[in-house]
Amino acid sequence: MFDFSPVGDRPGNFVDENGKAVYRQAGLGTHGQIFLLPDGAKLYVYWDTSSSYGQPPALVANPRVATLTTRDARTQINLRTAPTVYSRANGYGLPKDEVHILECVIDQDTVGSELNWCRVRFLQSGAIGWIRSDFIIFPSDGSL
Repeated sequence: MFDFSPVGDRPGNFVDENGKAVYRQAGLGTHGQIFLLPDGAKLYVYWDTSSSYGQPPALVANPRVATLTTRDARTQINLRTAPTVYSRANGYGLPKDEVHILECVIDQDTVGSELNWCRVRFLQSGAIGWIRSDFIIFPSDGSL
């Protein structure tokens, strides 16, 4: 059995029962979700649509589309070449830009960090790079 707890007010960021970061990867459409565990293993969760317990959770049309955010609407969000603040920025996004989440990895910059880095592709420009999860608003169901 797995026990995940949300981290802060950011949907999509979780910790396991040992306090280690867990994050959601690409969904399985209307069939379920994939979680990446701290040891690198993947946990596949499938919805039981034949169950008498009710309907599966409602999913957005494309559960991997997220929106960028900052505290200051004028701030540029660096699009990095690797999942670290030490990599070079090869572009930037702005608050309210929409991105496809391609994958996420655990933040290695700060020991004990509860953040993730997500490789994203901008819907409008097609630019691809890495953005830290605290600049991403994941879909309301928390999926990636």
